[in-house]
Amino acid sequence: MNLVLEGVYLKTMDRLDSRGNKEGVNAQFSLEKEILAFPVRSELGEVDGKTIFTNPNSNVILALERSKTLTELEKNLPTEI
Repeated sequence: MNLVLEGVYLKTMDRLDSRGNKEGVNAQFSLEKEILAFPVRSELGEVDGKTIFTNPNSNVILALERSKTLTELEKNLPTEI
């Protein structure tokens, strides 16, 4: 499971991708258009959620703080928020 948990509100665009560049990855900050590091692969069950929670769910924060590995996080994240 790949999680990208980030949110930035800009009036002029939907969002930005904070994962940054490395070999084979070209995610640029642009106010004109969205340039993501990776495309959303819906065939693999990936979802492009565009909701930015200004007050994060306390159960999500608790799971992030208590989980030492991605496997633990997958088990600890709430199924609904």
